[in-house]
Amino acid sequence: MPVEAGLRKGELVIILVRGGKNWATDDECGLLQKFKGRRMQEFGNTRMKAVLVGNYFSATEAKGRTNPFSATQIEEAQKDGNGLVTTYELFRAIKAEKENRISKDAIRDQIKLKTGLITFDV
Repeated sequence: MPVEAGLRKGELVIILVRGGKNWATDDECGLLQKFKGRRMQEFGNTRMKAVLVGNYFSATEAKGRTNPFSATQIEEAQKDGNGLVTTYELFRAIKAEKENRISKDAIRDQIKLKTGLITFDV
């Protein structure tokens, strides 16, 4: 199947990566829906999800970082069918996969299926 045909028919996950020394902003979270909407129009495909991977509180040790997403941002991501995940949470999942405590498929499925705040049970 040519790449363009796959973009028009298959499920897609658009990833947006952002970071900073403070909380996630509403503008950054809003970019998810903006980019997803544009790609839906461009490819004529409504089977898309956008995920914001955030590296916030970057001046703080990763284990000590709090959730950078507000309750409103999480709620809006759920309504829009999008996901929010921190880099620390993602790296925890990857470490767990390397230790055979979770499979790559399980990580992929959670990224594809979960909306709002994405966390991994590892």
